[in-house]
Amino acid sequence: MAIALAVRAVECGFGVSFCRLDELMAALRRDANLSPSRLRRKKYLSSSLLVIDEVGFDPMTRQEASLFFRLVSHRYQRGSILITTNKGIREWPEILAGDEVLAAAILDRLLHNSHVLDIKGRSYRLRDLERAVSRHRRCVSRAHSAAEAPGERNPFAAAPTPDSSRRPPRCRRYRSRRPGHRRRRRPSKRSNDQRPSGIRHVLGCWPRACTCR
Repeated sequence: MAIALAVRAVECGFGVSFCRLDELMAALRRDANLSPSRLRRKKYLSSSLLVIDEVGFDPMTRQEASLFFRLVSHRYQRGSILITTNKGIREWPEILAGDEVLAAAILDRLLHNSHVLDIKGRSYRLRDLERAVSRHRRCVSRAHSAAEAPGERNPFAAAPTPDSSRRPPRCRRYRSRRPGHRRRRRPSKRSNDQRPSGIRHVLGCWPRACTCR
């Protein structure tokens, strides 16, 4: 869903930046000593929409939590942030190095003028996997039932391979001839008078119907 919203934002003409949390933390640690003027040129700060994926799988350190707070504070009221996480709002202090004050400050800026989508239920990846497994089991059961049924051809069985020792019958039209042998042409059923010559055939003049002789 986050990718679909990002694609829609791109189609509307907005700049979008997508990154996972570990990649974002690596970039923030690398740019920690940059000046604010150079920091504003970074894509994760200059883009209109920043999508942060996989937030909450690994807890942040104190330094990473401070850098994340600086990112959220800089983008507050300047650009949108879309975050995907499997943690509830009450579990965010555990993500942010156990600092409840810092977590409250970050959530205060994130939840202001925002929409929270709480998706419940099983993962769609697991549902697709279960469908594929059930489909495979049905195919296997059909193959076993077809193999056990007498007098019926199994559609899942392999096709019989031709015997290489036996030569397939060759068509008489393409049978091999001896070297230097020329095939005799069969005589035509028409007589010589009925067979037109080249010039008479082009002019459309037949021997019996011709009056120019």
